[in-house]
Amino acid sequence: MKFRRAAPATMILAVTVVILVSAVISNRMFSGMTSSVESSQFEQMEKIVQFNVKGAANRALARAELVADLPATKRLMAAKDRDGLLAEFEEMYAVQHDKHAVASAQFVLPPATSFLRLNKPEAPQEDMSSFRPLIVAVDKERLAQAGVSIGRSGPAIFAVVPIHGENNAHLGLFEIGMDVGPVIDNLKSAYGYDLGFYVQEQMLRDVATAAPPEVFDEQNRVGRYLRYHSSNGELMESLVHSGDVDGVEEPVRITREVGGTTYGVLLIPVRSPSGGPLGLMAVAKDFSGTRGAAGRSLVWQALIAAFGIILLSGVILIVVRGFLLSPLRAIVQGKPLDDDPLCEELQELSRAHAELKARAEAAEPAPETPADGGEAS
Repeated sequence: MKFRRAAPATMILAVTVVILVSAVISNRMFSGMTSSVESSQFEQMEKIVQFNVKGAANRALARAELVADLPATKRLMAAKDRDGLLAEFEEMYAVQHDKHAVASAQFVLPPATSFLRLNKPEAPQEDMSSFRPLIVAVDKERLAQAGVSIGRSGPAIFAVVPIHGENNAHLGLFEIGMDVGPVIDNLKSAYGYDLGFYVQEQMLRDVATAAPPEVFDEQNRVGRYLRYHSSNGELMESLVHSGDVDGVEEPVRITREVGGTTYGVLLIPVRSPSGGPLGLMAVAKDFSGTRGAAGRSLVWQALIAAFGIILLSGVILIVVRGFLLSPLRAIVQGKPLDDDPLCEELQELSRAHAELKARAEAAEPAPETPADGGEAS
Protein backbone atom coordinates (compact mmCIF):
# COMPACT_ATOMS: atom_id res chain seq x y z
CA MET A 1 0.00 0.00 0.00
CA LYS A 2 1.44 3.34 -1.07
CA PHE A 3 1.10 6.44 1.06
CA ARG A 4 0.47 8.51 -2.08
CA ARG A 5 -2.85 6.71 -2.62
CA ALA A 6 -3.80 5.43 0.82
CA ALA A 7 -3.45 8.69 2.78
CA PRO A 8 -5.63 10.86 0.53
CA ALA A 9 -8.18 8.09 0.13
CA THR A 10 -8.45 7.62 3.90
CA MET A 11 -8.84 11.33 4.56
CA ILE A 12 -11.33 11.79 1.73
CA LEU A 13 -13.37 8.86 3.06
CA ALA A 14 -13.34 10.37 6.56
CA VAL A 15 -14.44 13.75 5.22
CA THR A 16 -17.20 12.14 3.15
CA VAL A 17 -18.54 10.21 6.15
CA VAL A 18 -18.49 13.29 8.39
CA ILE A 19 -20.26 15.47 5.82
CA LEU A 20 -22.90 12.83 5.03
CA VAL A 21 -23.60 12.20 8.72
CA SER A 22 -23.87 15.94 9.30
CA ALA A 23 -26.25 16.25 6.34
CA VAL A 24 -28.44 13.42 7.65
CA ILE A 25 -28.56 14.96 11.13
CA SER A 26 -29.34 18.38 9.66
CA ASN A 27 -32.11 16.89 7.51
CA ARG A 28 -33.63 15.15 10.51
CA MET A 29 -33.51 18.35 12.49
CA PHE A 30 -35.21 20.27 9.68
CA SER A 31 -37.79 17.50 9.28
CA GLY A 32 -38.48 17.78 12.99
CA MET A 33 -38.92 21.53 12.61
CA THR A 34 -41.30 20.95 9.68
CA SER A 35 -43.31 18.45 11.74
CA SER A 36 -43.41 20.94 14.61
CA VAL A 37 -44.67 23.70 12.30
CA GLU A 38 -47.37 21.43 10.85
CA SER A 39 -48.35 20.28 14.33
CA SER A 40 -48.82 23.90 15.40
CA GLN A 41 -50.90 24.46 12.25
CA PHE A 42 -53.13 21.53 13.18
CA GLU A 43 -53.56 22.96 16.67
CA GLN A 44 -54.41 26.35 15.24
CA MET A 45 -56.97 24.80 12.87
CA GLU A 46 -58.70 23.04 15.75
CA LYS A 47 -58.77 26.17 17.92
CA ILE A 48 -60.12 28.34 15.10
CA VAL A 49 -62.93 25.91 14.24
CA GLN A 50 -63.96 25.44 17.85
CA PHE A 51 -63.81 29.18 18.49
CA ASN A 52 -66.07 29.93 15.53
CA VAL A 53 -68.56 27.18 16.37
CA LYS A 54 -68.68 28.39 19.96
CA GLY A 55 -69.08 31.95 18.72
CA ALA A 56 -72.05 30.94 16.58
CA ALA A 57 -73.55 29.13 19.58
CA ASN A 58 -73.11 32.23 21.76
CA ARG A 59 -74.74 34.43 19.13
CA ALA A 60 -77.67 32.03 18.90
CA LEU A 61 -77.94 32.02 22.69
CA ALA A 62 -77.96 35.83 22.84
CA ARG A 63 -80.75 36.04 20.25
CA ALA A 64 -82.80 33.35 21.99
CA GLU A 65 -82.46 35.02 25.39
CA LEU A 66 -83.47 38.36 23.91
CA VAL A 67 -86.71 36.90 22.51
CA ALA A 68 -87.43 34.85 25.63
CA ASP A 69 -87.18 37.95 27.84
CA LEU A 70 -89.58 40.09 25.81
CA PRO A 71 -92.85 40.93 27.60
CA ALA A 72 -94.78 39.99 24.46
CA THR A 73 -93.20 36.53 24.47
CA LYS A 74 -94.14 35.92 28.09
CA ARG A 75 -97.68 37.21 27.62
CA LEU A 76 -98.40 35.20 24.47
CA MET A 77 -96.79 32.01 25.80
CA ALA A 78 -98.81 32.29 29.03
CA ALA A 79 -101.95 32.58 26.91
CA LYS A 80 -100.73 29.88 24.49
CA ASP A 81 -101.63 32.24 21.69
CA ARG A 82 -100.06 30.59 18.64
CA ASP A 83 -101.44 33.10 16.13
CA GLY A 84 -100.30 36.00 18.29
CA LEU A 85 -96.76 34.60 18.46
CA LEU A 86 -96.66 34.18 14.69
CA ALA A 87 -97.89 37.72 14.09
CA GLU A 88 -95.43 39.13 16.62
CA PHE A 89 -92.27 37.31 15.48
CA GLU A 90 -92.77 36.25 11.86
CA GLU A 91 -91.12 39.35 10.45
CA MET A 92 -88.34 39.21 13.02
CA TYR A 93 -87.54 35.64 11.99
CA ALA A 94 -87.50 36.57 8.29
CA VAL A 95 -84.93 39.30 8.94
CA GLN A 96 -82.77 37.02 11.09
CA HIS A 97 -82.98 34.29 8.46
CA ASP A 98 -81.98 36.54 5.58
CA LYS A 99 -79.25 38.53 7.32
CA HIS A 100 -77.85 36.36 10.09
CA ALA A 101 -78.13 32.73 8.90
CA VAL A 102 -80.83 31.80 11.42
CA ALA A 103 -82.09 28.50 10.02
CA SER A 104 -84.95 27.83 12.42
CA ALA A 105 -86.80 29.21 15.42
CA GLN A 106 -89.59 27.71 17.50
CA PHE A 107 -91.60 28.09 20.67
CA VAL A 108 -91.89 24.97 22.80
CA LEU A 109 -94.45 24.05 25.43
CA PRO A 110 -93.34 21.97 28.43
CA PRO A 111 -92.00 19.41 28.45
CA ALA A 112 -90.96 19.19 24.77
CA THR A 113 -93.89 19.98 22.47
CA SER A 114 -93.18 22.06 19.38
CA PHE A 115 -95.83 24.76 19.67
CA LEU A 116 -94.87 27.03 16.76
CA ARG A 117 -92.08 26.75 14.21
CA LEU A 118 -91.45 30.22 12.80
CA ASN A 119 -89.49 28.70 9.91
CA LYS A 120 -92.42 26.40 9.10
CA PRO A 121 -95.63 27.77 10.63
CA GLU A 122 -97.82 25.19 8.91
CA ALA A 123 -96.13 22.34 10.76
CA PRO A 124 -98.37 20.71 13.39
CA GLN A 125 -97.53 20.55 17.04
CA GLU A 126 -95.21 17.66 17.83
CA ASP A 127 -93.79 15.93 20.88
CA MET A 128 -90.00 16.09 20.49
CA SER A 129 -88.99 14.32 23.69
CA SER A 130 -87.85 11.20 21.82
CA PHE A 131 -85.36 12.89 19.50
CA ARG A 132 -84.46 16.32 20.96
CA PRO A 133 -82.51 15.65 24.17
CA LEU A 134 -81.30 19.27 24.28
CA ILE A 135 -84.85 20.55 24.65
CA VAL A 136 -85.67 17.91 27.25
CA ALA A 137 -82.56 18.86 29.25
CA VAL A 138 -83.30 22.60 29.21
CA ASP A 139 -86.92 22.02 30.21
CA LYS A 140 -85.81 19.83 33.08
CA GLU A 141 -82.95 21.98 34.38
CA ARG A 142 -84.44 25.40 33.49
CA LEU A 143 -81.01 26.52 32.29
CA ALA A 144 -80.16 27.81 28.82
CA GLN A 145 -77.92 25.56 26.71
CA ALA A 146 -76.39 25.70 23.24
CA GLY A 147 -74.61 23.28 20.94
CA VAL A 148 -74.79 21.30 17.74
CA SER A 149 -77.87 19.13 17.45
CA ILE A 150 -80.22 17.69 14.82
CA GLY A 151 -83.71 19.05 14.28
CA ARG A 152 -86.40 18.24 11.76
CA SER A 153 -84.77 20.55 9.20
CA GLY A 154 -81.31 19.10 9.75
CA PRO A 155 -78.29 19.72 11.94
CA ALA A 156 -77.66 23.22 13.23
CA ILE A 157 -76.12 25.12 16.12
CA PHE A 158 -79.08 25.37 18.48
CA ALA A 159 -79.65 27.56 21.50
CA VAL A 160 -82.57 26.76 23.83
CA VAL A 161 -83.69 29.22 26.52
CA PRO A 162 -86.44 28.81 29.14
CA ILE A 163 -89.27 31.35 29.18
CA HIS A 164 -90.24 32.51 32.66
CA GLY A 165 -93.50 34.26 33.51
CA GLU A 166 -94.82 35.89 36.64
CA ASN A 167 -93.54 34.46 39.90
CA ASN A 168 -90.88 32.66 37.87
CA ALA A 169 -93.48 30.33 36.38
CA HIS A 170 -92.10 28.06 33.66
CA LEU A 171 -94.02 28.89 30.48
CA GLY A 172 -91.98 27.00 27.95
CA LEU A 173 -88.88 27.34 25.79
CA PHE A 174 -87.64 29.32 22.84
CA GLU A 175 -85.11 27.82 20.43
CA ILE A 176 -82.99 29.33 17.67
CA GLY A 177 -80.96 27.26 15.22
CA MET A 178 -77.99 28.75 13.36
CA ASP A 179 -77.13 27.19 10.00
CA VAL A 180 -73.76 25.40 9.98
CA GLY A 181 -73.15 26.24 6.32
CA PRO A 182 -72.33 29.96 6.79
CA VAL A 183 -69.91 29.11 9.60
CA ILE A 184 -68.04 26.80 7.23
CA ASP A 185 -68.14 29.31 4.40
CA ASN A 186 -66.88 32.12 6.65
CA LEU A 187 -63.93 29.97 7.75
CA LYS A 188 -63.11 29.36 4.10
CA SER A 189 -63.21 33.08 3.35
CA ALA A 190 -61.26 34.17 6.42
CA TYR A 191 -58.59 31.48 6.70
CA GLY A 192 -58.56 29.64 3.38
CA TYR A 193 -59.56 26.37 5.03
CA ASP A 194 -61.71 23.84 3.22
CA LEU A 195 -64.23 22.20 5.52
CA GLY A 196 -66.81 19.48 5.49
CA PHE A 197 -69.50 18.71 8.07
CA TYR A 198 -70.36 15.02 8.34
CA VAL A 199 -73.39 13.70 10.23
CA GLN A 200 -74.26 10.13 11.22
CA GLU A 201 -76.55 8.93 8.45
CA GLN A 202 -78.97 6.90 10.55
CA MET A 203 -79.45 9.71 13.05
CA LEU A 204 -80.00 12.18 10.23
CA ARG A 205 -82.58 9.95 8.55
CA ASP A 206 -84.43 9.32 11.81
CA VAL A 207 -84.65 12.95 12.94
CA ALA A 208 -84.19 15.32 9.99
CA THR A 209 -87.34 14.32 8.12
CA ALA A 210 -87.64 17.80 6.59
CA ALA A 211 -84.00 18.04 5.45
CA PRO A 212 -83.34 18.73 1.74
CA PRO A 213 -83.53 15.47 -0.26
CA GLU A 214 -80.15 16.06 -1.93
CA VAL A 215 -78.45 15.63 1.45
CA PHE A 216 -79.18 11.90 1.24
CA ASP A 217 -77.60 11.43 -2.20
CA GLU A 218 -75.24 8.49 -2.50
CA GLN A 219 -72.34 10.76 -3.44
CA ASN A 220 -72.49 12.33 0.03
CA ARG A 221 -72.06 9.03 1.87
CA VAL A 222 -68.71 8.51 3.59
CA GLY A 223 -68.78 5.36 5.67
CA ARG A 224 -71.66 5.65 8.11
CA TYR A 225 -71.72 9.44 7.66
CA LEU A 226 -73.33 11.81 5.20
CA ARG A 227 -71.53 14.95 4.12
CA TYR A 228 -74.12 17.56 5.03
CA HIS A 229 -72.22 20.65 3.90
CA SER A 230 -68.76 21.41 2.54
CA SER A 231 -66.87 24.36 1.11
CA ASN A 232 -65.45 22.20 -1.70
CA GLY A 233 -67.24 18.89 -2.15
CA GLU A 234 -64.89 17.50 -4.80
CA LEU A 235 -61.79 18.22 -2.74
CA MET A 236 -63.26 16.86 0.49
CA GLU A 237 -64.30 13.70 -1.35
CA SER A 238 -60.66 13.16 -2.30
CA LEU A 239 -59.31 14.01 1.14
CA VAL A 240 -61.72 12.24 3.49
CA HIS A 241 -62.34 8.52 2.98
CA SER A 242 -64.65 6.10 4.73
CA GLY A 243 -61.74 4.46 6.54
CA ASP A 244 -60.74 7.82 8.02
CA VAL A 245 -64.03 8.70 9.69
CA ASP A 246 -64.90 5.43 11.40
CA GLY A 247 -64.22 5.39 15.11
CA VAL A 248 -63.06 9.01 15.46
CA GLU A 249 -63.24 9.73 19.19
CA GLU A 250 -60.48 12.34 19.41
CA PRO A 251 -59.12 14.80 16.81
CA VAL A 252 -57.30 12.87 14.08
CA ARG A 253 -54.55 14.34 11.89
CA ILE A 254 -54.05 13.16 8.31
CA THR A 255 -51.62 14.27 5.62
CA ARG A 256 -52.76 13.51 2.08
CA GLU A 257 -51.71 14.56 -1.41
CA VAL A 258 -54.30 15.50 -4.02
CA GLY A 259 -53.44 16.83 -7.46
CA GLY A 260 -49.82 17.38 -6.52
CA THR A 261 -50.74 19.44 -3.44
CA THR A 262 -50.20 18.18 0.09
CA TYR A 263 -53.04 18.89 2.51
CA GLY A 264 -53.19 18.58 6.25
CA VAL A 265 -56.62 17.22 7.22
CA LEU A 266 -57.96 17.48 10.76
CA LEU A 267 -60.99 15.40 11.77
CA ILE A 268 -62.74 16.89 14.80
CA PRO A 269 -65.51 14.83 16.44
CA VAL A 270 -68.76 16.75 16.92
CA ARG A 271 -70.85 15.86 19.93
CA SER A 272 -74.28 16.92 21.06
CA PRO A 273 -74.60 19.09 24.19
CA SER A 274 -75.28 15.91 26.16
CA GLY A 275 -71.95 14.47 24.98
CA GLY A 276 -73.29 11.88 22.56
CA PRO A 277 -71.60 11.36 19.16
CA LEU A 278 -73.27 13.27 16.35
CA GLY A 279 -70.76 13.65 13.53
CA LEU A 280 -67.44 15.23 12.73
CA MET A 281 -65.92 18.30 11.13
CA ALA A 282 -63.14 17.85 8.57
CA VAL A 283 -60.78 20.80 8.14
CA ALA A 284 -58.21 20.86 5.33
CA LYS A 285 -55.27 23.25 4.91
CA ASP A 286 -52.75 23.47 2.10
CA PHE A 287 -49.42 22.24 3.51
CA SER A 288 -47.50 22.64 0.24
CA GLY A 289 -45.64 25.63 1.71
CA THR A 290 -44.00 23.67 4.54
CA ARG A 291 -43.57 20.55 2.41
CA GLY A 292 -42.03 22.61 -0.40
CA ALA A 293 -39.61 24.20 2.05
CA ALA A 294 -38.65 20.74 3.32
CA GLY A 295 -38.05 19.52 -0.23
CA ARG A 296 -35.97 22.55 -1.11
CA SER A 297 -33.98 22.12 2.07
CA LEU A 298 -33.20 18.49 1.18
CA VAL A 299 -31.98 19.53 -2.29
CA TRP A 300 -29.81 22.30 -0.88
CA GLN A 301 -28.37 20.01 1.78
CA ALA A 302 -27.48 17.43 -0.88
CA LEU A 303 -25.84 20.10 -3.06
CA ILE A 304 -23.90 21.56 -0.14
CA ALA A 305 -22.77 18.08 0.94
CA ALA A 306 -21.61 17.22 -2.58
CA PHE A 307 -19.82 20.57 -2.95
CA GLY A 308 -18.16 20.13 0.45
CA ILE A 309 -16.96 16.61 -0.40
CA ILE A 310 -15.53 17.70 -3.77
CA LEU A 311 -13.91 20.84 -2.36
CA LEU A 312 -12.33 19.13 0.66
CA SER A 313 -11.19 16.18 -1.45
CA GLY A 314 -9.39 18.59 -3.76
CA VAL A 315 -7.83 20.38 -0.79
CA ILE A 316 -6.63 17.05 0.64
CA LEU A 317 -5.04 16.03 -2.66
CA ILE A 318 -3.35 19.43 -3.01
CA VAL A 319 -2.04 19.38 0.56
CA VAL A 320 -0.86 15.77 0.60
CA ARG A 321 0.61 15.64 -2.88
CA GLY A 322 1.67 19.26 -3.30
CA PHE A 323 2.80 20.23 0.16
CA LEU A 324 4.10 16.88 1.41
CA LEU A 325 4.90 14.32 -1.24
CA SER A 326 6.39 16.70 -3.82
CA PRO A 327 8.87 18.27 -1.32
CA LEU A 328 9.82 14.81 -0.05
CA ARG A 329 10.48 13.71 -3.60
CA ALA A 330 12.64 16.78 -4.11
CA ILE A 331 14.58 15.99 -0.92
CA VAL A 332 15.21 12.42 -2.05
CA GLN A 333 16.42 13.73 -5.37
CA GLY A 334 18.74 16.16 -3.61
CA LYS A 335 16.98 19.32 -4.73
CA PRO A 336 17.16 22.22 -2.24
CA LEU A 337 13.94 23.62 -0.75
CA ASP A 338 15.38 26.93 0.43
CA ASP A 339 13.50 28.86 -2.23
CA ASP A 340 10.10 27.23 -1.44
CA PRO A 341 8.22 29.42 1.10
CA LEU A 342 5.46 26.80 1.55
CA CYS A 343 7.76 24.13 2.98
CA GLU A 344 9.50 25.81 5.91
CA GLU A 345 9.06 22.71 8.09
CA LEU A 346 10.64 20.52 5.43
CA GLN A 347 13.55 22.86 4.76
CA GLU A 348 15.27 21.63 7.93
CA LEU A 349 14.71 18.07 6.76
CA SER A 350 16.21 19.02 3.40
CA ARG A 351 19.27 20.57 5.03
CA ALA A 352 19.68 17.61 7.38
CA HIS A 353 19.44 15.27 4.43
CA ALA A 354 22.06 17.27 2.56
CA GLU A 355 24.40 17.21 5.57
CA LEU A 356 24.00 13.50 6.04
CA LYS A 357 24.69 12.94 2.37
CA ALA A 358 27.77 15.13 2.53
CA ARG A 359 29.06 13.28 5.60
CA ALA A 360 28.45 9.98 3.93
CA GLU A 361 30.34 11.08 0.87
CA ALA A 362 33.23 12.42 2.99
CA ALA A 363 33.48 9.22 4.98
CA GLU A 364 33.49 7.04 1.91
CA PRO A 365 37.13 5.77 1.22
CA ALA A 366 38.85 6.69 -2.06
CA PRO A 367 39.40 3.87 -4.55
CA GLU A 368 42.89 2.21 -4.34
CA THR A 369 45.47 2.63 -7.24
CA PRO A 370 48.68 0.59 -7.93
CA ALA A 371 51.97 2.07 -6.67
CA ASP A 372 53.71 1.94 -10.06
CA GLY A 373 50.73 3.47 -11.74
CA GLY A 374 50.18 0.30 -13.79
CA GLU A 375 47.25 -2.01 -13.81
CA ALA A 376 46.82 -4.32 -10.90
CA SER A 377 47.48 -7.99 -11.61
